[in-house]
Amino acid sequence: MILPRTLVSLCDIAEGYRAIVLDLFGTIHDGVAPLEGALDALIELRRRNIAVCLLSNSPRRSKEVAMRLAQMDFTSDLYSGLVTSGELAFEALSLKTGRDSLGDRYLHVGPAELANLLAGSGRTSASSIDEASFLLATGTTEPPEELERVLGQSRARGLPMVCANPDRTVLIGDKLIECAGGVAKRYELLGGAVLYHGKPFQPAYAHALHLLGVPARVVLAIGDSLETDVAGANKAGIDAALVLTGLHKDTLRQQSLAYERLHQLCLDSNVSPKFVLPTFSWNPKGGGGPV
Repeated sequence: MILPRTLVSLCDIAEGYRAIVLDLFGTIHDGVAPLEGALDALIELRRRNIAVCLLSNSPRRSKEVAMRLAQMDFTSDLYSGLVTSGELAFEALSLKTGRDSLGDRYLHVGPAELANLLAGSGRTSASSIDEASFLLATGTTEPPEELERVLGQSRARGLPMVCANPDRTVLIGDKLIECAGGVAKRYELLGGAVLYHGKPFQPAYAHALHLLGVPARVVLAIGDSLETDVAGANKAGIDAALVLTGLHKDTLRQQSLAYERLHQLCLDSNVSPKFVLPTFSWNPKGGGGPV
């Protein structure tokens, strides 16, 4: 496996591409506020006519994510498109586009604030497992024993699960939170069937490339996860850059990238980023060079 180049900044490589597929959590913000340099980087990309499509595993509709981004000053003029796993799930499950074998009633598994993801899709929420024909996972629930009960009884009924966020975990501030992908993996371990929407699955990248209107060979994907961002880009034939401000920041030191640990992570994940960025910044202060 060829190790990626370690870069000091985005400006080293950006002009070699016509467009960028860009992750959100852990890449341009931490779930609370913009990461240092991210806004300036997007402004520089716009100045150079390098199109940006945001691609997120957020289990929310794209319009809702756009509003949240605007509150952090990531206004819509800074990107050309926005694709979320929640939007992909909504589109796939909307009865306006045709019926499938899932049935019309779902039991929501996740935070109450995400329960309305399928509002307007034609599907209706069930109040119990017995009334549901499938599960819709947007995240984890409390208490843990209640989640285990729901998953166990749903598996006993043979209910399929739709996962609206394939991420297993996400960093919000400095807190590691389990996501719907973690719940889905638990369900699979019980023998349950899961349908995923979002990264690293190829429909998400096909959608992003369609919005950008350019071929994969001129696109760079940037994200903080080997498991989703880099793996998905590898499968889509898109060059990938791993940014070290999110999930791997405690494993791979930003000031001096630990090559042996990176190599092992890549081998374990069977993926390979072409580049590594200390931050998503146009010209950040500090290092980023190899040890």
